[in-house]
Amino acid sequence: PFEAEGQLKNFPLFQLKNLQTKANGNLQAYGNFKESKLTGSLDMQESLLIIPLSHKTSYSPIEFVFPYAPIPVLQTSTNIKTNVKMNFDDPLTLKGYGVDSQWEGSIALTSPNLSSSPHFQGELSLKKGHFIFCGKTFDLTSGLLSFNGPLKEKSYLNLKGLSNIDSVTVIPCWKGHLNEMALNFTSTP
Repeated sequence: PFEAEGQLKNFPLFQLKNLQTKANGNLQAYGNFKESKLTGSLDMQESLLIIPLSHKTSYSPIEFVFPYAPIPVLQTSTNIKTNVKMNFDDPLTLKGYGVDSQWEGSIALTSPNLSSSPHFQGELSLKKGHFIFCGKTFDLTSGLLSFNGPLKEKSYLNLKGLSNIDSVTVIPCWKGHLNEMALNFTSTP
């Protein structure tokens, strides 16, 4: 059995194609060689989520390298479960398809083991932002980004904007999963 605790400061937690972020906070690891758990609470910094194009991405298993470990390194089939809360008080930036926005809230990162795709649970609310379409800028007025599983397949965006163009109020609305969104416009009159 083992138990360990550590503190992260400006740690590059995610450096993926569509997600980059640094983290500050505490993590705890405990268990044995058959099953382990990683838990903690992290304050996210300098976070950027880019709305992906409509294609699937597979995740490679995380590989551990122990540079100061005695040789040979003991190989095990340890199952490491994760449950880490990520707080976005320093807003997450969401960009893509003309959207440039700031979001805040909390998300839990969970995974049944390190070789499976990470799951995200929680919600982020729009703090501020804008949307550019056909040379027109729309102020974003409301938004909710919900996570309920793998990042692309189970993340849902509901985002509205507003602009007055030639005495017409135009409201763009983005809805859908991050890899299958629809953009609709309504206007008054």
